[in-house]
Amino acid sequence: QQLLGKIFTTADVEVIVGLCDHLNLSSDYIGCLVKYCADNGKKSLRYIEKTAISLFDDGICTGEALNDYLKRKEKLADATAQIKKLIGATNRELTTKEKNFISCWIEDWKYDIDIITKAWEVTIERINEPKVSYMNKVLENWKNDGLHTLADVEASCAAYKKKKEAMNAGQSPGFQTDEIMEAIIKRSY
Repeated sequence: QQLLGKIFTTADVEVIVGLCDHLNLSSDYIGCLVKYCADNGKKSLRYIEKTAISLFDDGICTGEALNDYLKRKEKLADATAQIKKLIGATNRELTTKEKNFISCWIEDWKYDIDIITKAWEVTIERINEPKVSYMNKVLENWKNDGLHTLADVEASCAAYKKKKEAMNAGQSPGFQTDEIMEAIIKRSY
């Protein structure tokens, strides 16, 4: 009641008891979930009940599992705010595609903001425009190459740059028309 700032009605108490009895959730679990929801502006017991059921269905049934889940959500929210600032999207909502990319980078690939920032820099350097889908491809390539730290990424970028410079230095400056004409004439004989 203190967390939600209201006196529970009989129906509210039935919701809490139902979470304890039917889902077998501990009072610590319920208290933690209520605090999390209230801190995020969701003070409806109906919302809290639906959230508890959804978490239960996803196998998040213990206080420890809930804490791990909430830490992951908080980490994702913090990273999302930093990435929005990085890509210049502070005045707009992210698209579903962008949200999915960010979730993948943080939760699945376990990349931190330093590596994501480096991917953004590479994106701007290579295509001269802020494209999150290109940035995702850069990060995906790094993941596939087994690059998991900023040091690994920077070493790979330096090697790529060196290889590209070597290739550019070895190329001829352009077509040599005299040589081409000579080859054509020889071939025609």
